[in-house]
Amino acid sequence: MENTHDTAGGAQLSRSLLSRHMTMISIGGAVGAGLFVGSGVSIQQAGPGVLIAYALTAVIVIVVMRMLAEMSVTRPDTGTFAVYGRLVLGRQNRADGRRPAEGTAVRLFPGLTWAVLIALLGLYAVMIVLADSRVDALLALALTVAVSLVGRWLQRRQAPPADR
Repeated sequence: MENTHDTAGGAQLSRSLLSRHMTMISIGGAVGAGLFVGSGVSIQQAGPGVLIAYALTAVIVIVVMRMLAEMSVTRPDTGTFAVYGRLVLGRQNRADGRRPAEGTAVRLFPGLTWAVLIALLGLYAVMIVLADSRVDALLALALTVAVSLVGRWLQRRQAPPADR
């Protein structure tokens, strides 16, 4: 059996898939089928909200992949997609190794985190007043506060001495 085939344009195609490629293709097919079958159980248990969540996730993935495609067409470059992050954030041009746009992001996100935390605290207050089981609301509140405090503690540990 030949390993090459002529095409209409005269170029030759060759069989270049190795056994590991075939194995990964078959694993991907099995996992995809398993996810498809498993989603039926999720839809049955949780209702149509799962379909909305799947659709929203699919839209996010499609938008991100579309943005990456646009960036790769606009600025073709060798390397991974981290190259585009460096283009957006800028190069390390400060003595402490940080990038200028990183500083903006680092200073912006804690404020957004506190805004979300305050909104969640208001939501939990409503849950405590209106909920049949106050234990669920108090556990959710305790978990949110614990995650916020651990995040703040980690942020302080990783900050350079000049920023403290």
